[in-house]
Amino acid sequence: MAVRTRSQKKGDIAEEFVCALIDRHPCWLARRQDRDFGVDLEAELAIPSADDQRLAGKLIKIQVKGSESWKQRDGRIAVSLHRDYLDYIAQFRLPVLLVAADVSTEKAWFIWLQEWLLENEIRLAQGERTETVTVHVPAHQQLDEGLNGPIQRIARGEEATAMVLALRELATTATSTGDTIILKSVLDLLDKIDEPNRLWTVQKTIDALIGLGPNVGFWRTQELIPSIQTIVDRLGNSLTQDQVLRLVSRGETYSRAGLQGLSRLYDRWPAHARELKLPVAFRSINLEPVAWYCDFRQRYSDLSSLDLWIALGKRSLPDTQFGPLMVANDPDVADRIFSKWPNRGDSIFLDCLVWVDQPESEETDRKSD
Repeated sequence: MAVRTRSQKKGDIAEEFVCALIDRHPCWLARRQDRDFGVDLEAELAIPSADDQRLAGKLIKIQVKGSESWKQRDGRIAVSLHRDYLDYIAQFRLPVLLVAADVSTEKAWFIWLQEWLLENEIRLAQGERTETVTVHVPAHQQLDEGLNGPIQRIARGEEATAMVLALRELATTATSTGDTIILKSVLDLLDKIDEPNRLWTVQKTIDALIGLGPNVGFWRTQELIPSIQTIVDRLGNSLTQDQVLRLVSRGETYSRAGLQGLSRLYDRWPAHARELKLPVAFRSINLEPVAWYCDFRQRYSDLSSLDLWIALGKRSLPDTQFGPLMVANDPDVADRIFSKWPNRGDSIFLDCLVWVDQPESEETDRKSD
């Protein structure tokens, strides 16, 4: 037998009440969402006239949480949301409102979720990742009053948060397309607007690279290298150990494009790179070739990637063994490094590694994407 739970009934009543409240407003048109995947309603801004409404094409999405008696504490209403849901909302281009609706009193309060996420970004990133997160909706933000002004400004993109979100969207597109000129310009603007954008920009660039998957073609990863280098140049001293591991590692192998970012980190921010204790970190995830690379760069921290290429080609470095791996002091190896580095970058160093307790002709069996 089909059963409608008390919670489902309460949710349906709340949605109907909020939908009717919005639709009665002269400046709004409300629509129910036939398939509810995280949003219950859609509202479109309208310009009223004597007999009709002219739709403005400015939309917001609404998630309704219903209760028979929301309790207020310190002027706020606590609503529990799943972390995965908030991650989902962070991807939306349209504004999403969370509405806490009291079905007993027919009152409702709202908060703009993307703005809340922006204000709490660092706390959410640095804190323990719990399954649910409490969002506090201000009790003074009543939905009926908000429809008159504040929510209209949100729909039109007239709030400062809208500018940050628009610039972040442009930065994502510039990163994906490898347009470093646009990316640098957007980063300059983001730096002037909001300091937490440094954290977001690093994460988005790493996510873009990881999103390509472990078996993507080398040419595709190469497209992201200019963006990765731009990010490291500007924000390298903000990178954490975990971010570097995510940038470079791909399960049991490593990313050549990620290694280019690591190379740039050692070139531009050698002191910060050393503080991250990267050799130990990469050994802890069984990426010995990358751990060797980190030891190698820290041993010759006064030399750039370019300097090291020339030195290896001339076989003039006194130490090339770190841990169980080394670059053999061999003319053929030196020639290979010298000829391949312009196209492969520092990944050619890893391609030429041999295990110390194995014949020098045997290269490491770690492959990269």
